Amino acid sequence: MTLGVIRWHRFHGHLAADDKFSGVQKFHRHSVARIGGAGVGARLLLTMGAAALGFWFLGATLTRVDVPFVDELFRYGPVALALTVVAVGGVANAINIIDGFNGLAGMVGVMILAALGYVAYVLGDHLLWNVCIASVGAILGFFVWNYPRGLIFLGDGGAYLVGFLIGEVSVLLVGRHPEVSAWFPMLLVVYPVFETVFSIYRRKIVRDTSPGLPDALHLHTLIFRRIVRWAGGREAEALVRRNSATSPYLWLLCSASGAVCQGCWHLS
Repeated sequence: MTLGVIRWHRFHGHLAADDKFSGVQKFHRHSVARIGGAGVGARLLLTMGAAALGFWFLGATLTRVDVPFVDELFRYGPVALALTVVAVGGVANAINIIDGFNGLAGMVGVMILAALGYVAYVLGDHLLWNVCIASVGAILGFFVWNYPRGLIFLGDGGAYLVGFLIGEVSVLLVGRHPEVSAWFPMLLVVYPVFETVFSIYRRKIVRDTSPGLPDALHLHTLIFRRIVRWAGGREAEALVRRNSATSPYLWLLCSASGAVCQGCWHLS
């Protein structure tokens, strides 16, 4: 499907392509389709609605965060539902926030889902293991066309879908297996979640602007500006290559947190 979107770009590009090259988060220099993932409408609200459906039909609900006294709140159904939809929606939005460079959100999603899938496999949870391995395969099918040349982008629909899968699997893994520490999935997503929280703080508290306004102060943008562009020089290589050279720095950060988490996922 991804190859088809790229191949027949001329038929749908006028509707589905990003052909605006100005802006603090723009690095591409040719029209690129933004339908690497299926559109989900009013992004955050519908993602939270999907989490609510998971709550009712799958029993996907937060039951604990392994924090004394706070866990008592999860005994109340409305509180558990509210915190579940906020958590899943927040993770989905966090993946969308980091979707700024070729290969970044896709590979981060692969790493997180692979770590979740590994634990599900060890625990013999075939449902979650199958969801994770299928999701990893699907994202990699997109990744080979997104990185390094940026022939297609995830778009909001794709980024939110990857984040939703991560959030739902995390909730189900902790809920179905009391021996799994609630801190395990939280630490796995620490990079995109911290990026989101800090972005809200920076925009709303520091700059007194809307949290939804884009800026060029994300960690991935700063790495591009301070390390990749500086090291390569202004004319040393094409802009797309410098774009793609940024993502591995963040892959390393994400893989480091994943490696630490694999050693401490089990409650003693």
